[in-house]
Amino acid sequence: MKKIVLVGLFFSFPVSAGWFDQDPANYDECVLSMMGDKDKVLIYHARKACEKRFPFVRELKNDEADVSWGATDTGLILAPESKWSDYRIKQVTADFSTTPCGVEKPWGNITKTLSVSFISDGSYGEIETQERNFKCMSNKIIYGIVKPF
Repeated sequence: MKKIVLVGLFFSFPVSAGWFDQDPANYDECVLSMMGDKDKVLIYHARKACEKRFPFVRELKNDEADVSWGATDTGLILAPESKWSDYRIKQVTADFSTTPCGVEKPWGNITKTLSVSFISDGSYGEIETQERNFKCMSNKIIYGIVKPF
C-alpha cells in the first residue's frame, strides 16, 4: 500500500509543478496559456502575440490595412496602401462606382462588387474585367494574415 501512495505522489508532483507542461498547439491554447489568471485587460496583447505565433487569415479592421486600386489593360489591380502594415493582404471585397469619390453619395451608383484574391506575398491582387471605367472604390472586407517575425 505504501508503494502505491508513493508512486501516486511521485507522478502527481511533477504535473502540478508544471514539469510536463507542453507548448500550446494552436492559437486558442496559446491565448489561454498566456492569460492564465492575469487581468482580462491584457487579452489584446495575448491575442497579438499568439497571432504571430499561430498565424491565420482573418478579417482586418480599418486601422490594420487599406487598399488602393488602378485600372490595367485587362482589368483592375489592387495593392496595399502601406508596406508597413503588420498584415499580408489575402483577399479584398470592394464596391466600385463609375461616379467619382468626391461626388456626394457616389455609392448610390454602385456598379459592381468584386472580390479580388492577392498573390501569396500580399503585394497585389489582380482581376480581369471588361468594366474598367470605375472612378471610385470602397473596401467592404479585407482579409489578411499577420506577417512573420
